[in-house]
Amino acid sequence: MKMKQEMRPTLKQKQVLTMKQQQDLKILSFSSSELQTYIEEQVESNPLLEQDIQYETGYIQKCERNFELMMNYVIQEQTLSEVLQEQIHQYNKPLFVDLAVFLADLLDDNGYLPYSNKAIQRYFPQYSYDDIEETINILQSFEPSGVGARNLQECLLIQLANLAHPYAKLAILLVNEYLSELAQHKLTILAKKLDVAIFDIQEALKLIQSLHPKPGSMYAATAVYLNPDVYVACEDGEITIELFRNTYGLRMNMEDFPAHYEEMKDYLKQEKKKAESLLNGIKKRSDTLLHLTKAIVAHQLPFFTEGKPLQPLTMKTIADALSMHESTISRCVASKSMIFQNQTIPLKYFFVHSLSNDSVKEVQERLKELIRNEDHKKPYSDQKLCDILLHEGYTISRRTIAKYRDEFKIPSAAKRKSYES
Repeated sequence: MKMKQEMRPTLKQKQVLTMKQQQDLKILSFSSSELQTYIEEQVESNPLLEQDIQYETGYIQKCERNFELMMNYVIQEQTLSEVLQEQIHQYNKPLFVDLAVFLADLLDDNGYLPYSNKAIQRYFPQYSYDDIEETINILQSFEPSGVGARNLQECLLIQLANLAHPYAKLAILLVNEYLSELAQHKLTILAKKLDVAIFDIQEALKLIQSLHPKPGSMYAATAVYLNPDVYVACEDGEITIELFRNTYGLRMNMEDFPAHYEEMKDYLKQEKKKAESLLNGIKKRSDTLLHLTKAIVAHQLPFFTEGKPLQPLTMKTIADALSMHESTISRCVASKSMIFQNQTIPLKYFFVHSLSNDSVKEVQERLKELIRNEDHKKPYSDQKLCDILLHEGYTISRRTIAKYRDEFKIPSAAKRKSYES
């Protein structure tokens, strides 16, 4: 009897860098204060890590300003409901506006809709289930992508449906029918069941993991930017951009653990790997935040150099410019802010939705009409005009009103005021 030896290729599934990717995304999403808290926890548990402000290389080392005083000038970030209401009022197709606004207010902190159509109809009995479902579908087409979903699965499917990606179709199939298997990382089983290469499953999984599972979490009810992330200055038309903190004063120190500590060798090796992963994650966050800010400033340059109104800008525009995924941009923008001209400004502030051409003309004509018919002894300020238009269902910022006035050569309220009796 002869023994026959064969070599057969076998597939082994490996979760390469998954934990590291998760940590990098977590660090990217953190606000400055949240990251500081996270670093303190890691320093306490890892003997190789130490934190000291003297190791920091960011702008905070140069700055002698009183930031507590500057917090009086914080610009409040919009809530998720306010962002959605802007889009609701700019929507130029048939829409039950009152129902859509109500739904926007029902969303939880993650941007999910936690109510059934039956529960919603109790508040709006004049609308059928079909009307409610149609309105929810329209709400789900707004930014941020994935908002208005009832659960994680629907949230991911909404985001995937908006992507032109070679693995989007496979990712949709996996989320739609095999989300449980994906969660258990049964990639080999899925590859056999769907008769596709395991590489394709892995690429589709990467795409799914890049999506934002909580699209509403980047918005806050109040401004929470007590620790600005970026410093931006403009002098003689020249822009300066610096991160306040590059490294958060964090570094790895091996000096207290000589190589002859053999009994600690394995333990220190493991802690060193954790420390390097954290330091790399912070560096990646800093690099991404700096590139993002530069892209925002480049797009909104007239705002920074001349004080002009902001131009329409979406996260997709910045994502395309930086060759990044839109969800990466949204994570980086969330809870981040800059100091510019002694004001703390949320990065979200620079992303401005554009009105459709018809809506713009309608708003402009109404603005002219309001100014024509105002009391010339008490002309409307730009803020008052903004409030009137908002009450009439037009979502428009005070800066946009000032921009339109300039275009029509209409002077400010102070210059329109008449003192004649």
